[in-house]
Amino acid sequence: MNHLKGFFFTALTFFAIIGYAQEKTPEEKATALTKDMKSKIGFNDDAYTKIYPINLHFLKETDILKKEESKAEKFKKLKQLDEDRDTEFKKILTEEEFKKFKDYKVKNRKKFKNSFRERR
Repeated sequence: MNHLKGFFFTALTFFAIIGYAQEKTPEEKATALTKDMKSKIGFNDDAYTKIYPINLHFLKETDILKKEESKAEKFKKLKQLDEDRDTEFKKILTEEEFKKFKDYKVKNRKKFKNSFRERR
Protein backbone atom coordinates (compact mmCIF):
# COMPACT_ATOMS: atom_id res chain seq x y z
CA MET A 1 0.00 0.00 0.00
CA ASN A 2 2.82 2.39 0.90
CA HIS A 3 4.49 1.64 -2.45
CA LEU A 4 1.25 2.53 -4.26
CA LYS A 5 0.99 5.77 -2.31
CA GLY A 6 4.53 6.72 -3.32
CA PHE A 7 3.74 5.89 -6.93
CA PHE A 8 0.63 8.07 -6.79
CA PHE A 9 2.51 11.05 -5.34
CA THR A 10 5.28 10.66 -7.90
CA ALA A 11 2.69 10.70 -10.66
CA LEU A 12 1.13 13.83 -9.20
CA THR A 13 4.52 15.50 -9.07
CA PHE A 14 5.11 14.66 -12.71
CA PHE A 15 1.80 16.08 -13.85
CA ALA A 16 2.09 19.10 -11.56
CA ILE A 17 5.42 19.99 -13.14
CA ILE A 18 4.04 19.51 -16.62
CA GLY A 19 0.99 21.60 -15.79
CA TYR A 20 3.08 24.18 -13.99
CA ALA A 21 4.80 25.34 -17.12
CA GLN A 22 3.10 24.12 -20.28
CA GLU A 23 4.19 25.49 -23.63
CA LYS A 24 7.52 26.74 -22.31
CA THR A 25 11.07 25.61 -22.94
CA PRO A 26 12.77 23.55 -20.23
CA GLU A 27 14.95 26.59 -19.47
CA GLU A 28 11.89 28.79 -18.95
CA LYS A 29 10.26 26.11 -16.81
CA ALA A 30 13.41 25.69 -14.72
CA THR A 31 13.73 29.44 -14.20
CA ALA A 32 10.08 29.77 -13.13
CA LEU A 33 10.24 26.71 -10.89
CA THR A 34 13.52 27.69 -9.24
CA LYS A 35 12.36 31.27 -8.64
CA ASP A 36 9.12 29.99 -7.11
CA MET A 37 11.05 27.56 -4.93
CA LYS A 38 13.42 30.31 -3.82
CA SER A 39 10.54 32.58 -2.79
CA LYS A 40 8.72 29.78 -0.94
CA ILE A 41 11.73 28.03 0.62
CA GLY A 42 13.97 31.04 1.11
CA PHE A 43 17.32 29.68 -0.02
CA ASN A 44 20.11 32.07 -0.97
CA ASP A 45 21.50 33.04 -4.39
CA ASP A 46 24.33 30.52 -4.11
CA ALA A 47 21.83 27.70 -3.60
CA TYR A 48 19.76 29.08 -6.49
CA THR A 49 22.69 28.74 -8.89
CA LYS A 50 23.15 25.11 -7.80
CA ILE A 51 19.44 24.19 -7.80
CA TYR A 52 18.63 25.68 -11.20
CA PRO A 53 20.71 23.16 -13.22
CA ILE A 54 19.22 20.28 -11.20
CA ASN A 55 15.70 21.52 -11.97
CA LEU A 56 16.66 22.03 -15.61
CA HIS A 57 17.91 18.45 -15.90
CA PHE A 58 14.80 17.16 -14.13
CA LEU A 59 12.47 19.10 -16.45
CA LYS A 60 14.32 18.05 -19.60
CA GLU A 61 14.05 14.43 -18.52
CA THR A 62 10.33 14.77 -17.70
CA ASP A 63 9.78 16.22 -21.18
CA ILE A 64 11.41 13.10 -22.61
CA LEU A 65 9.24 10.91 -20.39
CA LYS A 66 6.09 12.45 -21.85
CA LYS A 67 6.85 10.46 -25.01
CA GLU A 68 7.07 7.11 -23.20
CA GLU A 69 4.49 4.58 -24.31
CA SER A 70 4.15 2.65 -21.08
CA LYS A 71 2.65 4.55 -18.15
CA ALA A 72 4.20 2.10 -15.70
CA GLU A 73 7.67 2.64 -17.16
CA LYS A 74 7.12 6.40 -17.27
CA PHE A 75 6.22 6.55 -13.58
CA LYS A 76 9.06 4.23 -12.60
CA LYS A 77 11.57 6.51 -14.32
CA LEU A 78 9.90 9.62 -12.90
CA LYS A 79 10.08 8.24 -9.38
CA GLN A 80 13.81 7.65 -9.82
CA LEU A 81 14.31 11.18 -11.24
CA ASP A 82 12.42 12.63 -8.29
CA GLU A 83 14.51 10.64 -5.80
CA ASP A 84 17.73 11.68 -7.54
CA ARG A 85 16.69 15.34 -7.45
CA ASP A 86 15.86 15.06 -3.74
CA THR A 87 19.31 13.57 -3.09
CA GLU A 88 21.01 16.45 -4.90
CA PHE A 89 18.89 19.08 -3.14
CA LYS A 90 19.70 17.53 0.23
CA LYS A 91 23.41 18.15 -0.48
CA ILE A 92 22.76 21.84 -1.22
CA LEU A 93 19.99 22.95 1.11
CA THR A 94 20.18 23.30 4.86
CA GLU A 95 18.16 20.82 6.89
CA GLU A 96 15.44 23.44 7.43
CA GLU A 97 15.38 24.41 3.75
CA PHE A 98 15.15 20.76 2.71
CA LYS A 99 12.19 20.28 5.02
CA LYS A 100 10.55 23.34 3.43
CA PHE A 101 11.27 21.83 0.00
CA LYS A 102 9.53 18.59 1.00
CA ASP A 103 6.55 20.63 2.26
CA TYR A 104 6.62 22.62 -1.00
CA LYS A 105 6.34 19.39 -2.98
CA VAL A 106 3.40 18.19 -0.89
CA LYS A 107 1.56 21.50 -1.31
CA ASN A 108 2.12 21.45 -5.07
CA ARG A 109 0.79 17.91 -5.27
CA LYS A 110 -2.33 18.89 -3.33
CA LYS A 111 -2.79 21.95 -5.54
CA PHE A 112 -2.49 19.84 -8.67
CA LYS A 113 -4.76 17.15 -7.26
CA ASN A 114 -7.46 19.75 -6.53
CA SER A 115 -7.17 21.37 -9.97
CA PHE A 116 -7.30 17.91 -11.57
CA ARG A 117 -10.53 17.13 -9.68
CA GLU A 118 -12.05 20.45 -10.75
CA ARG A 119 -11.42 19.64 -14.41
CA ARG A 120 -13.33 16.37 -14.21
